[in-house]
Amino acid sequence: MELVSVVIPCFNVETYIEECLDSVLKQSYSEIEIICIDNNSEDGTLEKLNKFKDRFPDKIVIDFETKKGAAAARNKGLSLVRGNWIQFLDADDLLMPNKIEHQVSLIEKNIDVIYGASYKRNLSGSEELMPINKNILLGLLSTQLGNTCSNLFKKEKLIKVGGWNTGLISSQEYDLMIRLYKMNAIFKIDAKPLTIVREREFGQISSNKYKWKTYLKIRLEFLNFLELKGVEIKNEYLHVIFNVVINCAIHNKLYVLFIMIKKIKLFLKMRYKIFLRIIYNILFVYN
Repeated sequence: MELVSVVIPCFNVETYIEECLDSVLKQSYSEIEIICIDNNSEDGTLEKLNKFKDRFPDKIVIDFETKKGAAAARNKGLSLVRGNWIQFLDADDLLMPNKIEHQVSLIEKNIDVIYGASYKRNLSGSEELMPINKNILLGLLSTQLGNTCSNLFKKEKLIKVGGWNTGLISSQEYDLMIRLYKMNAIFKIDAKPLTIVREREFGQISSNKYKWKTYLKIRLEFLNFLELKGVEIKNEYLHVIFNVVINCAIHNKLYVLFIMIKKIKLFLKMRYKIFLRIIYNILFVYN
């Protein structure tokens, strides 16, 4: 059986970590190790981690990362794993009991990433199915290729791309996925939703203009990469970029104007009505 390493970055998650760890320990797949990386927690997180470690000394490893951010904590976990496959899990998210067993059954010789469907649990407690796309390129552009916790990653490929980008404060997971794609990673879809991702009360992308700026920049760079590779830039790809530009313009109008001038050839590929709508919204709608 394949050993699967579950890497959980932990920062001030005493409210959630017990339920999270329980969801891993109750997995129907037995060949797992759990690596918890405490990332400068100031609450009772470490105390709760140690209690679980005492109960499951053969399953749980606790280590520390002083550099702030989940990306740094995940990289620390990546440096410690023994398994060939890695399940990253945020400490406030949950796995359904057969999640890992199901995805291990999908592993094939050349597969590097199994990208999975998931449910988003809203602050009200209701759940909605998150969209997932069979088209790899469209999925990467539109954030529909699973998420950090619903996916399963091959360690070898993660190491080749250098792990997580600690220089980014947002969009880390799709920066990683795009870099994996550029490294010729093979993706396989898993349409069965077996992960629950909780909505956060803070850190939403819509509240931060710099996050939208990064979100747009990464996708424009990816489009440029595809063009250089001779990939046809389809209208559906441009439509995704249109939506990103509109959202970015709400928070950072001057940056979007700069980008549209710099990337004028790309934007002129859009249908002229869409192009004019972007210009109109930037000039007259957003303050």
